Formats: sequence, structure tokens, C-alpha cells
Amino acid sequence: MRHLSITFLTWYVCGMFMLLALLSSAITYVPSAQWIGAIFGLGSITAALTAAAAAIVCGRLPSTHWVHTSRPLFVGSLVAATAATLLFLVIV
Repeated sequence: MRHLSITFLTWYVCGMFMLLALLSSAITYVPSAQWIGAIFGLGSITAALTAAAAAIVCGRLPSTHWVHTSRPLFVGSLVAATAATLLFLVIV
């Protein structure tokens, strides 16, 4: 049985934040709060691009690299994936 990898989790976080950015463009805000949508969309895109860059870097590393065996890094990416999922569920 295969286990979750750092690379998979970072691609998952990237996809979730891309969905959040797309969703934030579909939300209608009151005229006095238009800036909230822009900030939320920009933050989601920035997080998605950062996660994509991390996934590309992790994917190019050999499987014996310390990144793939680091327990704190795995737990941190698992927390980020869970937070992105919960944020998506709250927004939807």
C-alpha cells in the first residue's frame, strides 16, 4: 500500500487554493467590500503558486532526500492540506 507523499500533498494544496481562487471570483460582494474579494483571490493565487513551486521542487528531488523522510515537514503539509480542504468546505 502506498502512503501519502510530500509531493502529492503539495499538489493537493495547490489544487485546493486554485479552486478557492476560482470560487472567490464567482462570489458577489457588496460594493463597499469589493477589496475583500480581490485580497482573497490574490492570497489564494499566491498560496497556489507557492505550493506548485514546492511540489515541483519536491518532485525533482531523489526519493532518498531528507525532505521525503522528514516527519515534521509531512505533518506540516498534512495540516496545510486539511486547512485548505476545510476552508474550501466553509466557503462552498
